[in-house]
Amino acid sequence: VAVPAKATIKRVDRKHLFVEETLPRDTLWEIQTPQTFKKEVLVKAHASKGAMEPTDDAMLVEHLGIPVKIVRGDYRNIKVTTREDLKFAEMLIKE
Repeated sequence: VAVPAKATIKRVDRKHLFVEETLPRDTLWEIQTPQTFKKEVLVKAHASKGAMEPTDDAMLVEHLGIPVKIVRGDYRNIKVTTREDLKFAEMLIKE
């Protein structure tokens, strides 16, 4: 599940924080949850992760060379990880 990126995304040098590249927004999507895979694919993906530090299950499946297709999501499908996210979620619930 994903939505097209709204923000301009830039690749930045981690050490000095200089912009290295502005990525083409029309090819960027913000990935959401849930992510759905066949159980056997997901188990294999997690078993072969090694020292990799994935940010989501899809990254592990991609690493296996298996194509991952997205389904258009909704901008209201937010991930609640910060206090600001929680406030936004409460606002959506009231809506």
